[in-house]
Amino acid sequence: MGSAQTQDEVFESSSLIRWMLISSSKSNIFNENQIVINPMRIMNGGGSLVAVTTRKCPRIGIIPRYATDESKMWWFETLGLNFIHFTNAWDEEDGNVIVLLGPNMLPIEHAIEDANLMRTSMEMVKIDLRRGTVIRSPLSVMNIEFTMINKAFVGRKNRYVYTAIGDPMPKMPA
Repeated sequence: MGSAQTQDEVFESSSLIRWMLISSSKSNIFNENQIVINPMRIMNGGGSLVAVTTRKCPRIGIIPRYATDESKMWWFETLGLNFIHFTNAWDEEDGNVIVLLGPNMLPIEHAIEDANLMRTSMEMVKIDLRRGTVIRSPLSVMNIEFTMINKAFVGRKNRYVYTAIGDPMPKMPA
C-alpha cells in the first residue's frame, strides 16, 4: 500500500514523463527521458507545465511482456538518449538482445525553451540483457521526426522508415 501525501507535497514534486511504451515479441520497453511535468510552475505563474531537467539521467526500462508485477523490470541508464517516441523494437539472440529504433532529441535543453534549435537524429539502440550493456548507433544525421514503419513489420526487424525531414527546421513562433 502506498503512502499518503498532502496536496502540497503532490504538487511540489515534478515527475519524469514516461513517454512511450513499445513491445517486442518478448518484452515491453519504456522510455524515461529528461522532460518533466511540474504543475506548480503554472499555478505560481512561473511558466510552462513542461520543463527539462539535466540532473536526471535518461533511462530505458524493460520488463518481460507477460510479467505479473514490476519486480522483473530492468532499468538501463542511457546518458544523452532522449527518445520522445520509439519507431520499432525487436528481439535478437533469442530475446537476450533488444533492438530499438527512434529519433533522439539533441540537445534536450532546446526541446522546450527554443524548438528552433532542436535537432533529432535516428538511432539504433541495442540492449544486451545478459551483459547489461547498451550500444547506440546513429543511423542518420538528418533532422528527422514523426517516424513510423509499415505496420506489417511492427516488432520485427525492418529496413525502411517513413519520416518527416526537418532540414531546415520549420520556424516556431516564440
